[in-house]
Amino acid sequence: MNSVRQSHEGDEISLSHITYVVTDLKTARETLKKLGFKIIFGNYNPAHDVINSIRLGLGSSFIEITNAPDFPKKSSQGIGIQALGFGTNNIEATQGRLTLNGFHPLPLISKNFRMKKPKGEIMESKSRLCWLKEKDMPEVHAEFIQFPPVQPKKAPSLSPITLHDNHIVSFNDVILCVSNPEEVVARYCWFTDQGSPQFLLDRYWKITLYHGSLIICSTSQIDQLHGARNTAKQPTIPGYSLISSNLKKTKEYFEEVGLKPLKNTKDLLLINLPPAIGGKVFIAEDELAFPWNCNG
Repeated sequence: MNSVRQSHEGDEISLSHITYVVTDLKTARETLKKLGFKIIFGNYNPAHDVINSIRLGLGSSFIEITNAPDFPKKSSQGIGIQALGFGTNNIEATQGRLTLNGFHPLPLISKNFRMKKPKGEIMESKSRLCWLKEKDMPEVHAEFIQFPPVQPKKAPSLSPITLHDNHIVSFNDVILCVSNPEEVVARYCWFTDQGSPQFLLDRYWKITLYHGSLIICSTSQIDQLHGARNTAKQPTIPGYSLISSNLKKTKEYFEEVGLKPLKNTKDLLLINLPPAIGGKVFIAEDELAFPWNCNG
């Protein structure tokens, strides 16, 4: 990478989405509905008359779950959270900045989303994507995405505000667990054009984006983050954080459907999602309650 950071005016990077790869999309969908999440729509493949992915709206971000990932094949690809998406308001500026900073972005592509809503309506929307070569971001598949401005009554938003039954309202942070956090932090700062990462509690690195944050910790620190010893090998993205509008009601909803929190305090929940989806999720009303923040 170049030693001088190259920036482009208007290149605002935010946390857009994560993508789960699952073996059984139907079971994953039923599990999410049981947990009180409302599905926005499915990505419809008319050639085979199937839905190969579903999305959960979480504020200005979303979570995608698919059994047919279309991102470039990675040697580490498997089941679980396999992709990390960043939103940009200027995809050309982002691609140019990445190139000038020594990354290797692939040519821009346009992607049509055929969305089948719960009542069966088929709608279409377009986006533009910029993918990177695996050697630039070996941890997970990373992509930048730009959605066109939403025209009322013409095109639906791909991440509308959704009123979930469990009172969860937005996506906040993504956690990356790596063996070389200092190197990864430096690379992701260049990648997202952020120059001032925070080192919190002498354990966790935080890169704050235009919306959302990346929390990066070492494999030796992940047990402290979860508050329990775990001898199993950790995935690169072991979990993430969500904001609830009413933490007490979120806890009550999960307990009613049989999901017992791993950690439960007045200000914070930590849950382990069922195997059909997987991942550890921190939930709070205030992001300062998350353990990587100074008063968490």
